Amino acid sequence: SPLSDQQVLGEVLHIARPIVHLTCLRFSGTASWKPWFVALLVDIASSRLTFTKRESATPSESAEISRRQLLLAYYLIRSPCYEMVSRDMIISFVNGFGNRIRFAKFICDSMIEYLPTWQKLYFYNWVS
Repeated sequence: SPLSDQQVLGEVLHIARPIVHLTCLRFSGTASWKPWFVALLVDIASSRLTFTKRESATPSESAEISRRQLLLAYYLIRSPCYEMVSRDMIISFVNGFGNRIRFAKFICDSMIEYLPTWQKLYFYNWVS
C-alpha cells in the first residue's frame, strides 16, 4: 500500500539510525550513553511514525512490526546498558532458572559463561 508522508519519514529514520548512532558514537565515545539513547529514540520514533495502524497492516507489515519490536529489546544487551544495568539482571535470571529446574543448571552455567562473548560478537556492531 502507498505510504503517507509520516510513514516515509518513519522509514527514513529507520534507515538513517545506524548513521545517526555512529555519528553520536564518534563524537561522544563508546562509554557514553548518548549514542545508545539517541539510537533508541530514533528507533521508537521510526516505529511510531511508520506503524500508526497495526490493525490494518498486511501480514508482511505485521511481521515487520514484530521484528522491529523485538529489535527494541536488544537495546538491553547493547553497550553501555549491558555493562551497567542488564548484565547482572540477566545473570541473576539465568542463575535463578538454573537453580529451580533440575538438569538446567549445566545449560544455564554454559549460557552465563558465553554471555560476554555473545554480547561482543552479536551486539558490538548493532546489526538489525
